[in-house]
Amino acid sequence: MPELRRVFPAPSRSIRATPSSPDSGLTLVELVVAMMVFAILALGVAYSMLATLQSSRDNRGRQVAANLAAQEIDLVRSVDDIFSIQNATRVQEVDGVPYTVSRSTGWVNSGIASSDCGSGDGVLQHKRINVAVSWGVGGAARTVRSDTVVAPGSKINDPTLGTITVQVTRADGTGAPGIAVTVKPSSTPEGAESPTEPIPVTDLSGCTYALKIKPGNYDVTIAKDGYVTSAHAAVETQKDRRVTQGSATAVSFSYDLAVDFAPTFIHGAGGSVTAPEALDLSFSSTAGTVTTTVGSVRPKLFPSDSGYTVLAGKISEVSGGGIACDAIDPARWPDTTAADGAAVSGFVVPPTSAAPGTSTTASVPVAVVKLTMPAGSTATVTARSVSASEDTPSGDAPGCDTSMTYVLGSISGEKQFVMPFGVWSFTTSSGTVGVMPGTSAVPVTGGSSTNGLVILDPRRPVVTP
Repeated sequence: MPELRRVFPAPSRSIRATPSSPDSGLTLVELVVAMMVFAILALGVAYSMLATLQSSRDNRGRQVAANLAAQEIDLVRSVDDIFSIQNATRVQEVDGVPYTVSRSTGWVNSGIASSDCGSGDGVLQHKRINVAVSWGVGGAARTVRSDTVVAPGSKINDPTLGTITVQVTRADGTGAPGIAVTVKPSSTPEGAESPTEPIPVTDLSGCTYALKIKPGNYDVTIAKDGYVTSAHAAVETQKDRRVTQGSATAVSFSYDLAVDFAPTFIHGAGGSVTAPEALDLSFSSTAGTVTTTVGSVRPKLFPSDSGYTVLAGKISEVSGGGIACDAIDPARWPDTTAADGAAVSGFVVPPTSAAPGTSTTASVPVAVVKLTMPAGSTATVTARSVSASEDTPSGDAPGCDTSMTYVLGSISGEKQFVMPFGVWSFTTSSGTVGVMPGTSAVPVTGGSSTNGLVILDPRRPVVTP
């Protein structure tokens, strides 16, 4: 019989975690923290390196700019003719970096005044030179400046003689170069003599000089093809400019390339229309008014920032401001109510601008009148403006104290003419058109006619939003 044995279960064992050894790996949190610390340190090092490089580049740029400024100063000091030292700008590239070198100049006279041309009563003493070297763009732009004064290499003043300094500026205030200047004794010379030295054309600053001039009275004239003065003249002379010994006389002009306007009539009437012979056109700006006539040579006008307003008719400026003929300007007609009850108003004629030396088209608002002669007859008609002192068929038409008369030519049947706004009468050798049997004068573009007086009204219906 087999031997029976009793089997006892093995004792249970508890499983316990063993502590980490020093050689075990990092946890994820520890790894992230370590990377952040490293990134912060690396960023600080990189920023320090970039700041050092930027400072080095800036110092290098300043050193180069200072050298360029010094070279420019040395250059102007080596020039024999001090009058040839002018404002100038150039770009020079160094190690791939463009540097802009700008030079500005100005005379300093014995009165310690400084200006481009040495304006003032004192004689010319020396020239002030300012050099600015800039590089970089935007917020990184840098500039280095250097200044000096340069004395003439030879004597330009004589205590027994005088100097005339001339400055010519364009409409924008900058110097006008290349302008010929003539100086000669005036009609009352009082010792003046023609200059012994030639007078050069104006430089880049618009300056030129007549040196060693005998004391006396002189006429100073400027001229250049295509240019006009602020008074719209091609040539300007300032007369009787006094020169005294040991001093300078400053003479200034405004002179620029002329602008030219080709007028285009705006009226809205249908059919063929004709302009009267020698119809006046007025060009107005802040510089004043110029009047010319249709068919004549168009005026050459001084450039104006505000532009020119062109009106049909003749404007005469009156003392204290304003004009003598309000009627030709649509903006001067008062607001009123038309016969049909609609509100009507005048309008502002927009100014036309043009760059110096250019030509452009100018819109000219006009009225249109239709004249009718009896069938089979021909008559020469003359138009005459009606002044404010005369009876008019409308109490609110602006006045016009400027006399305007236009010959419309021979008319047979019907014919339309463009006219300035205002009150007009049309006559023939036999009487007044619109009063004589079989004749009529009817406004086409707005207005009314009563007893031979015709109102050419520019007012338009008011459009309400």
